[in-house]
Amino acid sequence: MEFSSLFKRKSREINSPPTKETVSPENKRLRERQVISQDHVLSAIVSTSSVSTSSDPEDEILSALSMADNLGPKIDEIFSKLSQLDSISSQIKSLQESVDKISQTVAGLQVEFNCLKQDVKDAVQETSSLKSSVKFLNEEVEAGKIKLQDSEEKTQSELEKLRLQLLDYEIYNRRENLRFYGIPEEDAAEATEEILYNFLERELNIESARSIEFQRVHRIGKKNSNATKPRVILARFPRFKEREALFARRRFIDNDQAMVLARICPRKYLI
Repeated sequence: MEFSSLFKRKSREINSPPTKETVSPENKRLRERQVISQDHVLSAIVSTSSVSTSSDPEDEILSALSMADNLGPKIDEIFSKLSQLDSISSQIKSLQESVDKISQTVAGLQVEFNCLKQDVKDAVQETSSLKSSVKFLNEEVEAGKIKLQDSEEKTQSELEKLRLQLLDYEIYNRRENLRFYGIPEEDAAEATEEILYNFLERELNIESARSIEFQRVHRIGKKNSNATKPRVILARFPRFKEREALFARRRFIDNDQAMVLARICPRKYLI
């Protein structure tokens, strides 16, 4: 019982606030630990005193001191764990700051991801639009090819028609013409019509040859002094019957070098 009163008085002395000196946080923490230690010792002594009220005071003191000795390592262990808790608290605070930073980073990445997602969506839409445009252009090109092919076939058909029409015109235009081969040339200022009249009188035995009317008489091509054959004389008749009558007398020609031909179809149209 005396030890109980003694520890209570000691506890009151320790817990009493300082009068003049300022208590630092470390001193305050140390005082709190001492109070906890004394409270544990006091509780143990009180518990021992209540259990053995009938024992001697010396036994009570020895028992209390023994318990105090046993409580020392436990109190040190408690203080060690409290220190570890302080370290753990600091680590938790540091981890919390790291988590906050990571959260901010993740939030920024989420914003960037959303922007990229929108960009990808826009790119997909643009690609789809481009595909539609390319498809439309391909269809237009194919349609243009078909139209061009049809137009080309139509143009070829029209050209063939024009060729045949021109051929008919050439044939019709040449049916009044006769070609005379093998008639010798004179000088550059020769009278081609007079030479043809002489040929008709001499080779075709036409007495009234000068009564035949020509629309035009001329030689074909330019004069070449080195040529071995004379140029062809082309005669155009105003009337087809006179032309046919003269052409029928070609069989009277005895000269192997001379001949009369009626080339109706142009050579370039011969297929």
